[in-house]
Amino acid sequence: MEIHGKVNNDTIMHEVYVLAAKMNELLVNCSDFKDINIRIVQHKKDEIFGDEINDLIFKVVCEHFKIDREILQSKSRKREVVISAVHATFLLYALTGYSLNKIGTYFGNRDHSSILSRIQSHIDQFYTYADYRKEAIKIFEKLKYYEPYLNLNERANKYLKPLGINYDLKIF
Repeated sequence: MEIHGKVNNDTIMHEVYVLAAKMNELLVNCSDFKDINIRIVQHKKDEIFGDEINDLIFKVVCEHFKIDREILQSKSRKREVVISAVHATFLLYALTGYSLNKIGTYFGNRDHSSILSRIQSHIDQFYTYADYRKEAIKIFEKLKYYEPYLNLNERANKYLKPLGINYDLKIF
């Protein structure tokens, strides 16, 4: 894989996500082979990329709201911090399938009920306020840059639909 032009962290990360997309494609195309092959590829993909998706979610949300990650993850009650944390919480839940307790550890060890409240708040505000919906869509658009790796539609369907959350997945 050749990288042309100026090399920076974003370029390298993009190439890593392209590699991950190829591994996902391999997983899909391996479905005709023995189950062991799929498990090996999935294990290697998880081993290489680990928690990259949460780092990416925090990066995009922090850049969008122009705040530091430490502030986003703090127990601050300032309006702009709370709004950005609600967006990040929902994205972590919708795109990773992490438990509510695990997501809580990213936000100052908040308990599962606080995280559930944030998720419900995001959904309610998304459907109630046009300005909030526009902000959410802007953040999703920024995440779409990494869409080949994230498989946003597939992830959202996997984690939201079984819970009966009727979220407008067309924005992904």
